[in-house]
Amino acid sequence: MTTPGYEINDPSSLSAHVGRVAHVSDMINEANTAGQQVGLGGVDAYGLLCSPLMIPALQMYAGNTDDLLKGAAELAAALSDGIKRTITDYDGVEQQLSTEYGRLEGTL
Repeated sequence: MTTPGYEINDPSSLSAHVGRVAHVSDMINEANTAGQQVGLGGVDAYGLLCSPLMIPALQMYAGNTDDLLKGAAELAAALSDGIKRTITDYDGVEQQLSTEYGRLEGTL
């Protein structure tokens, strides 16, 4: 009994998926850029007594969020690139197998 191998029934659907993943990466980068434009408001926003406590705490979280968004965008871009390479590799292997099967059929 054999188990079926990896097979792509519709390569175009996988190519469409690459586009969607790349779009997610672009959207995350855009959100990160927009978030960097937002200021903390300074002393006027939190008052003279709360500003020394609130602003450093918010800056710490803003930095963590910035790192998180950058990492998520990089991950989505890497996934997109990996899927593209998978499609290319799969097509290459399919072509090689087709050539070899054709050659073997000719010798039998």
